[in-house]
Amino acid sequence: MALTLLLPLLAPLLILPTPVTPADPPPAPTLSQDPGYAVYLPGERVTLTCSAPGSEQVSGYRFFYQGQQDPSAVLHPNNSARLELAAEKGNAGNYTCAYWRQESNREISSRNSSSVSIPVTDPPPAPTLSRDPEYTVYLPGERVTLTCSAPGDELASGYRFFYQGGQQDPSVVQHPNEGARLELTAEKGNAGTYTCAYWRWESNREISSRNSSSVSIPVTDPPPAPTLSQDPWYTVYLPGERVTLTCKAPGSELDWRYRFFSQGHQDPSIVQHPNEGARLELTAEKGNAGTYTCAYWRRESDRKISSRNSSSVSITVTDPPPAPTLSQDPWYTVYLPGERVTLTCKAPGSELDWRYRFFSQGHQDPSIVQHPNEGARLELTAEKGNAGTYTCAYWRRESDRKISSRNSSSVSITVTDPPPQPVLRLDPPSGAVSEGLPLLITCAVSRDAREWRFHFYKDGVEIVPRDMGSEISTMEPSISSVNVSVLSIPQAGPNKAGEFTCGYEENVSGRWIPSPRSRAVNVTMNVTGT
Repeated sequence: MALTLLLPLLAPLLILPTPVTPADPPPAPTLSQDPGYAVYLPGERVTLTCSAPGSEQVSGYRFFYQGQQDPSAVLHPNNSARLELAAEKGNAGNYTCAYWRQESNREISSRNSSSVSIPVTDPPPAPTLSRDPEYTVYLPGERVTLTCSAPGDELASGYRFFYQGGQQDPSVVQHPNEGARLELTAEKGNAGTYTCAYWRWESNREISSRNSSSVSIPVTDPPPAPTLSQDPWYTVYLPGERVTLTCKAPGSELDWRYRFFSQGHQDPSIVQHPNEGARLELTAEKGNAGTYTCAYWRRESDRKISSRNSSSVSITVTDPPPAPTLSQDPWYTVYLPGERVTLTCKAPGSELDWRYRFFSQGHQDPSIVQHPNEGARLELTAEKGNAGTYTCAYWRRESDRKISSRNSSSVSITVTDPPPQPVLRLDPPSGAVSEGLPLLITCAVSRDAREWRFHFYKDGVEIVPRDMGSEISTMEPSISSVNVSVLSIPQAGPNKAGEFTCGYEENVSGRWIPSPRSRAVNVTMNVTGT
């Protein structure tokens, strides 16, 4: 009775679970390698591609190296994944892959693919590359042979030559047991660096050695002759003139060395100028007149590569004409501003076709007036701005150049300001004097000079003291450098009245320079005598 009552309650607990049938994993993918070599060399690129069967749904791929998962998988939309490798000893070995999909909230993984092997081997050792003859520079047309030789115990199926770091040169001549030779005729078109390698068949592929050390085939043209120029260029030079010979190699190369030759003998006086060749500085003299040539050279691989000699230039030296005479009119040791002076330059002899130059302080003055049979004249107005020394020379055109004489002796134009105006004073100061009383007229100037000459004037006429019964006395300058001259009239009379002025002359370098006259003062007579 009790059991019957409990059965309905236990019925749900007595239902047995439905048995689960295990599902097969997805089929294995295919793993391929590209390129498909049986052996790889270090650094070669190889791509492993994992591809699921066409109908399989794939959520992702995994690669396995030596059984360990490699995370470097690259998914591709065409239902495959790739693993890019650079063959190295460290990643040589077996690789597999698998894919998986998400199903019923879990990851369902396929079986692993068949494995592929990435064996990596070192390339054969590098060969030796040599050249014959052994130069570091070659001239166009010279023959040179490059020989590539594998190490003694290495077997070579063939050789390759590489030009400028990588392109195979097809001109390979096989020589059994001797390596390989590349025969060259040195030219600018094949100058550069060369390497070589050998190869052999191994595991159904071509295994290439490492490249040899490089050898260089530099090719240089026999240098053409330089140009030799002279500056200034004259057909004839005067003694003392400077002339520069410049030797210049063609082009822009800077590391040449230069030689100058005078009458066939080398001249050591060479000045190098980058980008300008070399210069030989000369002072034209009879002793170094003659022909000059030059050449340039440099040392390469213990070979001295020299150019041909330049064309020659000629240095002809002739004496200049004798110096002219230079005179001045009027001739003064010193001039006052505004005075006119004429400088006359005259060549010796009677030749008329000379031209003239004047020089002021060494610089040419263009103000030249030619006067046939009289030389040339330079008209000057004396001013402080044109004071100084003057010289002159004459010249004519000869052999396409100006042949100039030596400079004349110099003349000096010294310009000085006129002395300052003196001051005239009377005693008595009023100028009114009684007949019979003394009259003192004083001329004074605040200026120091070694030599003076004072002059007094009455009504514009210079006074002769004896004519006026007077005398002139000059006082030495005081501490204040005031020079004074006194006209003393012991007894004034009617004939002494009038307008008085004074002036003085100063000796400057041998010339007496007059001052301006003083301001006029008037002397009158007192009618009453008081």
